[in-house]
Amino acid sequence: MAVDTTQDLTELNAVNSVLAAIGQSPVTTLDFENPETSFVYNLIQECSRDVQDEGWVFNREDRYPLKPNSAKQIYIPANVLRMDVSENDIFRTSDVVKRTDPTDGVSKLYDKLTHSWKFRSGVYFDIVWLFPLTDLPSVFQRYITSRAAVRAAIQMVDNPQLS
Repeated sequence: MAVDTTQDLTELNAVNSVLAAIGQSPVTTLDFENPETSFVYNLIQECSRDVQDEGWVFNREDRYPLKPNSAKQIYIPANVLRMDVSENDIFRTSDVVKRTDPTDGVSKLYDKLTHSWKFRSGVYFDIVWLFPLTDLPSVFQRYITSRAAVRAAIQMVDNPQLS
């Protein structure tokens, strides 16, 4: 079975770009035992989340349906950054929010008016998704890497002039 290493190479390139921007030597693997590598990788992930949270054409979907399962619960996908009930799907008989169910620790849709996790029908949402760095358009990959390099220069080197 072949293993796809495309993601590792792209993330490794991003880490090495940030390291080069702050005058550090490149690394050959994403070894998270190395605190510097781990810190830079986390900076890239934070910047990616910040940039994607703005909601762009590639990660925003309008009127996305979320439907109840057999237990009448609506699970929230793990990679949702933001979600709002679609304008045409506003209910006067419910007030829905994302909450973690204390019984199983899973994010689900909760109705604050009925105080229930149960839904009779699906709900349409305008959603902003969080995607891995490797799935983003290349211009966003470069922008995120650049933002992470600025943060690294300020936080790791303590030299704002590097940015």
